[in-house]
Amino acid sequence: MKLALDPSNSTPLNKQLESALRQRIESGLLEPGSKLTASRPMSVELGVSRITVESAYSSLEADGLIERRAGSGSYVARRRGDRKSLVSAEELPGWQGVLLAGSDRSGIEIGIGLGGGGDGETIDFATGVGDASLFPLADFKAALASALSREGSSALGYADPRGVQAFRTLIARVLSSRGVDASPEEILVTSGSQEALGLVALALRGRGHDVIVESPCYASALGLFRSLGYVPTGIPMDSGGMRLEPLRAALRSGRAAFVYTMPNFQNPSGVRMDSERRRAVVALTKEFDTPVLEDDFVGDLRYEGRDLPSLYTLGGAGVMHSATFSKLLAPGLRVGFIAARGPAYERLLELKYCMSMSAPRLSQEALARILSVGRYEAHIRRSRRRYTERRDAMLEALADRLPGLEVKKPSGGLFLWLRLPVGLDSSVVATASKARGVLVFDGKPCFADPGAPDAGSFLRLNFAAESPERIRAGVRALSEAVDSLGDGGR
Repeated sequence: MKLALDPSNSTPLNKQLESALRQRIESGLLEPGSKLTASRPMSVELGVSRITVESAYSSLEADGLIERRAGSGSYVARRRGDRKSLVSAEELPGWQGVLLAGSDRSGIEIGIGLGGGGDGETIDFATGVGDASLFPLADFKAALASALSREGSSALGYADPRGVQAFRTLIARVLSSRGVDASPEEILVTSGSQEALGLVALALRGRGHDVIVESPCYASALGLFRSLGYVPTGIPMDSGGMRLEPLRAALRSGRAAFVYTMPNFQNPSGVRMDSERRRAVVALTKEFDTPVLEDDFVGDLRYEGRDLPSLYTLGGAGVMHSATFSKLLAPGLRVGFIAARGPAYERLLELKYCMSMSAPRLSQEALARILSVGRYEAHIRRSRRRYTERRDAMLEALADRLPGLEVKKPSGGLFLWLRLPVGLDSSVVATASKARGVLVFDGKPCFADPGAPDAGSFLRLNFAAESPERIRAGVRALSEAVDSLGDGGR
């Protein structure tokens, strides 16, 4: 392993060495399990102090890239997906085998797989969130400072399990502007919308083993439901949303604990359920006494048309409504909420308190201040303008570079849903695209049955997270990946 450091460079020598080793590890030139040169001979080889080498190794160890074994040396760490258990199968107690049999790692693999962007060079069409650079950072800093100044150390403590009262009042106001009729007393603040989905799934486990979902469906919801023991039943969609006859048949079976749907700009398809279909879905679920979980993850991102009535407003106590601020502001905030009525609310509150006590109070206090002064609405307007431009740029680039793809223009949301030409497999295309520096989301995990004949025919592309220039460059690289596969993509 030949390395060269530049003493004339303003970057400290230990950081130069750390960067060089990091690049070799992350590129695969140094494979997992490879032994690194010991610090003393390495320092002699490079003409630097041993402390310089030790500092670089310590930083790499802290980041999980190398392992230092007493009396043995330093080794390149196994990647998370390659890491072997420190306990052999023969040593595992029987109950661990039961856990393994019930495990579904698809959600974890998706989460790990989406961590490949963010290096400034990789073009990320796979992410599930918007452009973090649009986040009103200065406003949020001011809101945090205001919350700490006003609330003092209490802002760092537990919140009311239901959520901060002022925040729930403002959420109700935001919902009202979207046509969702919910009072502050119906709102439960959660640590992101994923927790909201999990709370509902746990609350309804006694009703049945199946969950009715759209096909395709939000992949992380499918992973969550499976991890809790549910069997997803996929209902095909058309341009108006979930098709009614297959839905009726699934409800008639009596096995479904609940129906999960995303009526606004569905992830991944971008389909928006029309008004007539919304009323029909509510009527059918009421007929079969089956609860509905309405996920409105980016309902604010409407680029054309008008607001449509929510299922929560149409269905009353038969529907629960979840949403999040994370996707539109910053995913790391982990602040979402769920609206519910009657005993459903009380059960969700009980589960929330037992599992996590409350959502982070400081985040709620800060977001309440952003909402109260109109900054959130300004952020949404700015995001809509940017994302409309980027959606159109991606559609134009796809029409120019990949005219053989089938794609429809969504009226809101974050995603385009692409059908590949016959003979191409989504996993193969995603791998070829990644090799060219562009991440795309393989559509297979979005299906209740990933092995279905049609499941390998789709890609999901996020148009919101990258600039128009990078979108055009990314589509060009994607087209080169598709062209390189030809008829060998299956």
